[in-house]
Formats: sequence, structure tokens, C-alpha cells
Amino acid sequence: MKRGWLLSVALCGLTAAAQERPSEEAMFGGSAEAAVDAGAAPADRPSEDSLFGGGRSLSQTVREAVSASGADGGSPDRDSSQLGGVALHSRFDTDEEKTDPLKIGGTLYLRGQASLSEHTGFDRQSFTLPSLLDVFMDARPNDRVRGMAVGRLRYDATTSATASSLFSLTSQTVAAPASNPAIYLDQLWLRFDIARTVFVTVGRQKVRWGTARLWTPSDFLNSVRRDPLQPFDLRLGSNLVKFHLPIESLGWNFYGYGLFDNVNPANTLGQIGGALRAEFVLPKLGTEIGMGGIWVRGARPRYTLDISSPLGPVDVYGEFAFRDGQDFSLWKVNGTVDPASPITASFENYHPDGIQVQAVGGVAWTFNYTDKNTAVLGAEYFYNPVGSSTPVLYPWLLYKGQFNPFYAGKHYAGFFLLFAGLPDLTWVTLNLTNLVNFSDLSGTVRLDAFFRVLTYLQVEVFAAANYGTRGGEFHFSLDLPPLPQGDGTFTPEVHVPAPIGSFGIGLRVSI
Repeated sequence: MKRGWLLSVALCGLTAAAQERPSEEAMFGGSAEAAVDAGAAPADRPSEDSLFGGGRSLSQTVREAVSASGADGGSPDRDSSQLGGVALHSRFDTDEEKTDPLKIGGTLYLRGQASLSEHTGFDRQSFTLPSLLDVFMDARPNDRVRGMAVGRLRYDATTSATASSLFSLTSQTVAAPASNPAIYLDQLWLRFDIARTVFVTVGRQKVRWGTARLWTPSDFLNSVRRDPLQPFDLRLGSNLVKFHLPIESLGWNFYGYGLFDNVNPANTLGQIGGALRAEFVLPKLGTEIGMGGIWVRGARPRYTLDISSPLGPVDVYGEFAFRDGQDFSLWKVNGTVDPASPITASFENYHPDGIQVQAVGGVAWTFNYTDKNTAVLGAEYFYNPVGSSTPVLYPWLLYKGQFNPFYAGKHYAGFFLLFAGLPDLTWVTLNLTNLVNFSDLSGTVRLDAFFRVLTYLQVEVFAAANYGTRGGEFHFSLDLPPLPQGDGTFTPEVHVPAPIGSFGIGLRVSI
């Protein structure tokens, strides 16, 4: 069944991975399907698809334990064969052992980019050199055990040693590191099975819920949202233990999670959270349905429902996040903003009542535009009831540290067009994305081009433009005079020019 949300995989999964090393999607956080496809499993072990939700066959024969044979009693031959010969295998061992169980590699990503703003001289336009280095160690001593460690280094030569940022103010979904360079632990997990029936992954790992491509309100297991404009997922892994029970004959999957990243890190037993998820396939319709819930002390329960299905020549998908209104701290303007009054008196904080449903719906159409070339055209709508219906609140939300990029408004729409390989230029991929905030009538459009050269080297070029209402989310500007704070002091004067757009070039190599 085709999946609309696999479009981002086509952009990030261009690097051909070696058979025994993880794909770029596994390291950078792409979809589970992409990570499976990039790393083929040996024929005598369950595939990654089977182990972690791909739906392929799990029917394999359990190998018999090897035991030493000899005469009854304590004869020297029997003793020497058992005590001095090859060690007996326990019931947890398998016959299959690898002579090269450890793979080491990584991905180096360098990018130079400029952000252009109105009323700013060309020589004063913002320029950054964000760089990423991911290094992994992938240990697979046999067909039932795997361990992974991924470390990340972030560095920007254009910023000071105490600040670094990959993205502009309003589009930054991942917090800037406190130091430059900054070192992170991205993944550190151990994977094994119990009787080839239940599959367990323990440690810091990549997990993503939902079916949508651009907005992912039901991705509860990650503390930050994915940036839909970036070619790969910058977010770090989550600390948890995952249990996966596949029902092969029905194509169903059940998951249980123990969560260690919650409201606060779980340093007591009572702070450990839990989550459950189930995925069902309706074979006659080709429809997949997923549902889940998460329970954490200090936060109200959250639930999700997602669906994906073919509908004629197109794929349709949607996801719904159900959250208590008390989870959201919202603001509204008290009448009109009075420059003569304390700024804190101009805004009122409140919590919405009842259950708030954040909903995403999308459609993707894959078609041939030549005999050998395909393209994908898609659209997505996001309804966010806890967003703002006016850009007047944006400066206050930025001041309070509550501005959420791509989730600030109530109504969004996104459009995308992907050409995975051009005619006679199979090493070139193009992706066009356009996002619109209909609540404030601002938008941004971005074109990414990917060129595979010199086998291992990928060159990436992008250009983006901002348009629409000045002061809107994607065309944000601010001219704020000093305002009284009620204690005889005033806020500083603030001038933020509206963005025109940005452009840049990146280099990526994976070994």
C-alpha cells in the first residue's frame, strides 16, 4: 500500500547504505519503513520489517540447541568433550554467529545558508554555517541481538562559543545548544527478542507516531515537533523501553512503552510513564488504522487515532490527537493593547475547556509523467484549536517563550510536489513545499534540489521565500516602542524586519 508520509524518505534516503549499517533515516529520524528498506537483513533471521512493524513474514524455524554426546557416566572422553571442548550453548543462544559483528560509520553534513530581511543591506544579511556530524557503532553479534550507539556533534563557525542556531527565530523547532560546538547522545539502545515472539528495544531510540507528513500533533513520544521544511529530522532520540508483539497472520502490531522522558526525567519509580499503541490492517480495503495512548504522572492522558488508505489512484491519510484543554496555556488580548498601560495588563491567560482535538488530513497522488519517471503531488490540512487566530499575540508569545513554530495558528495548509529522479538525470531529485498559515495569511515556499555525485557525496541546494501578511508567522516583523512594565521601567525598543527568504547549499557524505 502506498503511503503519503513516505515522501520525506525519498529526500533523506538517497544515500545507498551498506547491507549491515544503519541508513541515514535510522540516524536522522526518518520513517520506520525507510530505515527497514535501507538495511536488508540476513536471510536466516527475522527482517527488520518483521521485527518492528513492517508486516513481512515471521515464519522461521527455531534452531535446536547443540549438546555434547558421549558415554554415560564420568568417562574421560565425555568430561574432556564437555569441559575442554567447544562450550555448550544455552537455550538463549543461536547457532548463527558473525565474524564481523561491529560496524562503525557516520554522516557528515555541512551547510552554508543566508537569510534575507527587508530594509537590510546585503552585507548585513544573516549568514550561518551549521554543521552536523553523526557517528554510529552498530553491533550485531548474532541474528537476535543488536546494539546501536549514535553520537552527534553540532557546530557553527559563524556563532560564538555560547550560542548556536541552525534556523531562524520563528522556524526553529529544535532549541539552540547552550555551547558551540555541542555534543549530544542521539541514540543508545539494545534490541533483542523473547522466543522470537516479543521484540524488545531498550534505551535512547527513535520512535514516531502518526501518518501525516507535515504536521504531527499525535507524535507524543517526542518532546519537540519535527520541522516540516527540513530534509531530515534533527530531533534526538527518546529514552524508553519498547515491547513489540506482531500478529503476522492478521498484519496487526501491538506496542507497549515504558517512558523515562516525561514532565521531568524519571528518577523515581512513580515518575516512569507508560504508553500503548495498536495497529490494525483491513486487508480488503487496504486500510491501516493505528490508535494509542500515553499516561505520565504530572500530565493528563493523551490519546491518538490515525488512518491511511488507498482511495482510487490516491492515498489518503489522517491523524487526530485528543488532549485535555487544561494542558494548554493560552492567551487573549484584553480589549486593545494600550501603550500607556503595563504590558502585562494587556493580555490574559486562560485554559480551554473540554477535550481539544488537533486534526490533520492529507492526500498524495503518485503518477507517471514519463514512461520511466514518477512524481508525487500532495496536500495536507491541519486544524489546531489551541492556536492563535490573530498575529497580535505573536510578540507576547515570543516574550513569554510560548511561541510554537508551525503550531502557532489555528488553520494551516501544505502542498508538496516531489520528482524522485528527473528524465535522463536519475541522480537529481527535486522537492517543492509550500506552507500557509490561513489564520494570519502568511506563507513560505521552499525548493530543495538533491544531486548525487561521486557515489558517496550528496550536494543539496535550497531556496525559500516568505510572503503574506507582515507580522504573520511566516512573514514575521515587529516594530515595538518601549512599553511600561508597571514598576516604572520600560521594555527595550524592538525592531525585527520581515524576512524575504533564504538560500543555501549543503554537502553530505555517509560512510
